[in-house]
Amino acid sequence: MAGEMKVYERTDFLALVPGSDVAEAMEMNRDGDEGFSERDLVSVKSPSGGGLFWTIKGANGVESVASLEGVIVFRCLQGNLWKSDETSKDKPVLTSTDMQVAKLEIPWDEVPPDMQLVLPNHELTKEEIRKDARFANVTDENLPRLFWWNGPNKLPYCEFGSSTKPGSNGKKAKDYQILYLLRKNEGLPLRIQLGPTAIQPVRQFFNQMTDVPFVRAVVKISLKEEMSKSGQKYSLPVLERIGILPAEVGADINAKYRQPIKTAHEAGRLNFVDTEEQE
Repeated sequence: MAGEMKVYERTDFLALVPGSDVAEAMEMNRDGDEGFSERDLVSVKSPSGGGLFWTIKGANGVESVASLEGVIVFRCLQGNLWKSDETSKDKPVLTSTDMQVAKLEIPWDEVPPDMQLVLPNHELTKEEIRKDARFANVTDENLPRLFWWNGPNKLPYCEFGSSTKPGSNGKKAKDYQILYLLRKNEGLPLRIQLGPTAIQPVRQFFNQMTDVPFVRAVVKISLKEEMSKSGQKYSLPVLERIGILPAEVGADINAKYRQPIKTAHEAGRLNFVDTEEQE
């Protein structure tokens, strides 16, 4: 299969080419040695209502495309609990980055009354929080409020059937598939947020790619319209590998993008720093 694929080169991804406009822009436009945080990444979400075009709102304006092409440099899951079954532009009540524990994101008095009755029964104790070395010496008043997203004391909102949408057997809490996709002419990856229905197809795509590491795979992500059991149209991402990169280019992508993002994600934050410049 790999022999039939188009072989891309380092020059196809300008961020990896010293002296290219993209490489120089990354170095010059960055504020000191701070690197880039997740807030600096352009966020892209699956369109609603079964839409077939991605909308990208970046520094060059709004771009609408039928597919996204590039290298997926990192993937992870994220969980959000919103005030209602409908997501909004407001902050979620809880966010989980490890799908085990979720952090309170809003003041307690803004949490809906019905949730205020449920959440304390699934809250981590101060002793449990301090098992994490980051919080071992934090005073009581500065400890975050954390709740079990999964495990024996998991939130009921994370159970199937907890959704209040008519005809839905889904969860009130939402699990999202997050992909970080580096496109050819860009220095930073897009942060792509996909809905719960994308989790299994994405996992299957990665598991079936057994011939090369994913940092060497050039992929295309398009959309197709599907219908939920409750009769709602939604957009399902379709992943297709369209090419491969040489091993040395994959190694550079791993060092420059995957490892810093992975390390920061596991530390509970995303602070994108070019490790090559730090060495």
